[in-house]
Amino acid sequence: MAALFNAERTHGPNRLLFAVNPHLESVKILLDEISAECWTQISNHERFVLKGLDDGCFEFTGNALVLPELSCGLWVEN
Repeated sequence: MAALFNAERTHGPNRLLFAVNPHLESVKILLDEISAECWTQISNHERFVLKGLDDGCFEFTGNALVLPELSCGLWVEN
């Protein structure tokens, strides 16, 4: 599951992307209008770093996000 908060920018310019994988295997979530270059991952299932995670980031491939098993992540748009 992935949710885009403030998708239409009605609450200011910043948008957040939250994704969660409750399954025991990794999943690929297709994100039609989301480009990896525009997003910084600020949290995963273990920690939150407002300036952005240096490691432990989840993989964007094209317009898809790959989440490991039993994980979640939060991204802020640059």
